[in-house]
Amino acid sequence: MKLYIAGSSSPSERARVDRAFKSAAQIPGVEVVGDWRHDIDIYGANDVEDPVTFAKKDLDAILECDVLWLLICATGCGAWVEFGYVLFRSRTERVTMIASGDHGISIFSALADYPLPLDSQAVWRLREIAEGRGE
Repeated sequence: MKLYIAGSSSPSERARVDRAFKSAAQIPGVEVVGDWRHDIDIYGANDVEDPVTFAKKDLDAILECDVLWLLICATGCGAWVEFGYVLFRSRTERVTMIASGDHGISIFSALADYPLPLDSQAVWRLREIAEGRGE
């Protein structure tokens, strides 16, 4: 199962994003695609020399994923763009969407297959999906 994790690149969310990537990587059968954290570490969230290249790289990774996990947050907008990209893609292809966090931030998170309040619940759901029990 290929997983894309969409989250905020803001420093205030970094620990949460790192926990999500670490948790997902520990689930047997899960391959995380498009780890954008490396690009942020090198270039910074707002100092990317060629933002088009990095944006396309992220969207290409989203085209590979079977599951997208949105880490809902109030800072930044990139994760929401990625979530919207998968919502559009899901009109013609089966892509499972998980959204965890404060769903009061946007009505669109309710469109996820699994709108969950806690990241730990999202990890549990990912484990079930990877084991073939979640779909």
